[in-house]
Amino acid sequence: YIQLEMPVIPFHRRLKNSVLSQAKAVQDNLFLTTEFWLKLDTEEGRSKLLDAVEQIKPDVVIIDPLYKCTLGGEEYKDLSAIYDHLDLMMDKYGFSLIFTAQGRKTQIIPSGMVDLGDQELRGSTATGGWVDSILGLRRMEGTRRKLTGTLRHGVTDTFELNIEYDPSTSLYSLV
Repeated sequence: YIQLEMPVIPFHRRLKNSVLSQAKAVQDNLFLTTEFWLKLDTEEGRSKLLDAVEQIKPDVVIIDPLYKCTLGGEEYKDLSAIYDHLDLMMDKYGFSLIFTAQGRKTQIIPSGMVDLGDQELRGSTATGGWVDSILGLRRMEGTRRKLTGTLRHGVTDTFELNIEYDPSTSLYSLV
């Protein structure tokens, strides 16, 4: 798990207070790092990630958030180069990739707001076209959230669930 925005102490505190810290299998197999300069569109950044993958041999790599991994921009050609590199790494080392991505700012047009659902990803259309599945989490009233999912590439399906967030335990429950 590579966190790109938080200092190490708050990051560890957040995970310690979450449900993840209670699962023994997670405790034994979760490798955490914070990295403020992991630019996957540079040779240095790609080498740094590759070294970690070769050393740890993970089943899953989590990058949080992906937009911090570009020195260039969030245009299609910038992100495609990163995604091509990640595709080659996933193929060679057999890991799955999870990353967080923020939604874009709401677009308002004369007839109202444009809502693209789970495709509301910051940056270009490269992200929505590359990923296999998208999970979206949207705030509702109070501690309620809407969890949505879009499955793609072979199985086209969507789902929507209403969930409740408990800030005291950092857990979500189905409503």
